[in-house]
Amino acid sequence: MIAAAESIQREYAETGEPVFKSIEATIGGRTSLFGGPGSSSTTTIASNAAQIQIQLTPSADRTTSSSELESLWRERTGQLAGVEQLSIISSAGPQDADIAYELSHPENEALEAAVRQLADWLAEIDGVSEIEDGLDIGKRQLNFTLTPAGEAAG
Repeated sequence: MIAAAESIQREYAETGEPVFKSIEATIGGRTSLFGGPGSSSTTTIASNAAQIQIQLTPSADRTTSSSELESLWRERTGQLAGVEQLSIISSAGPQDADIAYELSHPENEALEAAVRQLADWLAEIDGVSEIEDGLDIGKRQLNFTLTPAGEAAG
């Protein structure tokens, strides 16, 4: 993906129209571009996540729109082996998702089944893409409290 972005940058720079100010990669985490209901921007640390952020030159200095650059980057990147979820977003800043749902259930298996069912249903709708189910962002989280005996043991 970085090589694809760098090739686009070189191509446009050769024509006298540099389009990217910077290309940055974060491996082992990502900053949330979308918050769910009631959430705010956060950073997630997860060995299975990565993020590439490209800062464009000001729109007044280029004739190519951010949407055109996004499409070109998506095309040049192609399919990535082993990638479960890929989102390429062109925006002037963080945006909220067009649709956001938060599901909860005390049993992980039931929650995962409901999330997968909702994601599968949404995927069948024409025009819906980049569905983020939030289940595979990182390692499993366990919430627990100590018993009085555990607290006494330190």
